[in-house]
Order: sequence, then structure tokens, then C-alpha cells
Amino acid sequence: MTNDVRGLADGKAEPKQRGFAKWIAGRGRRREYWAWLVPLLILEIVIGMTGAAAFAQLCGLPMLLAMIRRLHDLGYSGWFAPVINVFVAVMLFAAKGFLPPMAATLAGALISLIAIVGLGALPGEAKRNEYGDPPGRPAGKRLADTFS
Repeated sequence: MTNDVRGLADGKAEPKQRGFAKWIAGRGRRREYWAWLVPLLILEIVIGMTGAAAFAQLCGLPMLLAMIRRLHDLGYSGWFAPVINVFVAVMLFAAKGFLPPMAATLAGALISLIAIVGLGALPGEAKRNEYGDPPGRPAGKRLADTFS
């Protein structure tokens, strides 16, 4: 048996993530989250202002991936990211029924902004969780080892 297989069998190692799973595996710190979200939001706004709103929606998948990694850092399942997006869409749909079109669009943008800033403002868990070690700290190094 090779060392990789032996480590997997003993539970001392984890399988390497490949393909799409590599994009959402692990935890994403706040800096990584904002480094992805800010350029994507600017791109989405610029494309949306040109009238190509369908192309602006292409920014949604990378945003969703960044949200999943951020939720992992907070200790929550990545499945909450689509739930948050559906909630925002339902709120926007409800606002369109009660408010004038421009006010409903602004209300939807405000709700989206609150969700985005909320995810980016909360600190991640300082300890290892089910999604891995805290980002920025070498694997296996405990917080107590840093300050001892």
C-alpha cells in the first residue's frame, strides 16, 4: 500500500479535492471573500448599466462560490448560500407587489447588500471546524501553540 492510501485508510489524511469540489472545499477568510466580491459586484453593475442584464447574471456563480467558502469559515453548510439567494429573490418579488418599480429595485438592492456585507463582516471560527483549519494558519497548528 502506498503512503497516500495508508494515510487515507488510517484516517490521518483526507482525500484531495478535485474538479468543482476544489472550488468550494475549505474555508474562505474575509479578505478572500471581499477580494472576489468587490470586483464581481462592480462588473455586474457596469454590465447591468449597459443594458445587458442577462450577462450581468454570469457574475452570480463566482459570487455563490465565494459565499459558500465564507459560510464554511463561519461553520455553516454551503447550502445556506442558495437559501440566502432565494430569500433575497422572494423579498424582491414581494417588494415589487407593494412598491413602485424603482423603489422595489432599490429595496432588493438594499436587501442584497445587507446579506453580502453581513457575510463579509462576521469573523470566522478561530478553531478547526468540519470544513478545515482556519485560513491563514498552518495545518495542525493550534491557536494555543501560537501564544505559548
